[in-house]
Amino acid sequence: ERELYEDPDFLQNLAEASASLYVAAAHNPQAKVTPLIHEAGDSLQRVLNSLDGQEKWLLEPHIDLLNPKIISPGIKLNVQPGSFTFDNEFFAPILGLIPYDSLEEALDIANSSTYGLTGGIHSLDSREQDYYLDHITVGNTYINNSITGAMVQRQAFGGCKNSSYGLGYQTGGPNYLLQFMYIKENQAEILNADLNEKLHSLLVHFENEEQEKLSSVMKNYLWHWENYFTQLYDPSQLVGQHNFTLYKAQATRYFIQENDSRLTIAKIIAACRICKAPLSIYVTKEINEKYRLQAWLNKHEKLIECETQKYPLYFSKHKRLRSTSPVPPEWQKAATEKFTVLRSLPVYTSGRLELLNYLRAMSVSDNYHRYGNLNNQ
Repeated sequence: ERELYEDPDFLQNLAEASASLYVAAAHNPQAKVTPLIHEAGDSLQRVLNSLDGQEKWLLEPHIDLLNPKIISPGIKLNVQPGSFTFDNEFFAPILGLIPYDSLEEALDIANSSTYGLTGGIHSLDSREQDYYLDHITVGNTYINNSITGAMVQRQAFGGCKNSSYGLGYQTGGPNYLLQFMYIKENQAEILNADLNEKLHSLLVHFENEEQEKLSSVMKNYLWHWENYFTQLYDPSQLVGQHNFTLYKAQATRYFIQENDSRLTIAKIIAACRICKAPLSIYVTKEINEKYRLQAWLNKHEKLIECETQKYPLYFSKHKRLRSTSPVPPEWQKAATEKFTVLRSLPVYTSGRLELLNYLRAMSVSDNYHRYGNLNNQ
């Protein structure tokens, strides 16, 4: 916060506390700052030896003359969003400070990063905590807790955006093993849950002949959404600390191909409606005219037409692309080069599996104790 950032006593305390950290080899039990795994590369050398714009060192780092893998802590002031320091990971004890005037501005700055591994907030105001959780885009987040170091059997670990690969299923999380499987369903699971009212509100978007075919599938999706993905399950059950997974909607782009049926398309639209996940649909003019999809799709989502050979041009970072039919190798190559997930899998009838395509997981660790006093509401 700017008020704190401009407080000379705070800056002095921060600099002195950081300078007091013992820097030594990892086998020294007193060491708090230990060596890098390799000597500083080009990007780290740049951040150590140059300042951009109005940047200045509050605490200047130094490379050990006897061991170039050992670097003392450094703190930069006046770092700007979009600068080299802001946009790059250095894997070194370098801290960049950016002043902000409101929580909304702070989150805008944080989310403008191309990375999304870890974030955190220190606040006793539950309104600020809720706003933070609703708006931050990271894989692991901490409330009134140390903002590094996910612990085994407490927090699943993994980020989003450029801090993830593939679907970003987190290590140690409930979905991790799914990325090593190819799942084939024999038949839909029939759930007898009483979801008729909510199910009806979703089915009204579809035509009469589609509603009967979609009913059991959508009931399955809706049941898993309400009984799994929106529930906060804390397996560690620690007193004084909540650890749970939040699922957030993830924008998806879906390529309609010639072998896709209207029922397949309808299932994807239904899944996105249940998750409230943004969906963009792409279809060639030829397929649109052949199956007369235009008017039908416009009732559900905005239809964007494009030529088949131009599909790869829509591949961009931080996007999930979905196809239920095999895709040409050049599509996969183009997606990989753009660091984009392109999945070519059937639509599952199980909501536990299908809804994962439109969600991202965020592990939350919340210290709700304060100086030994518990406030577990």
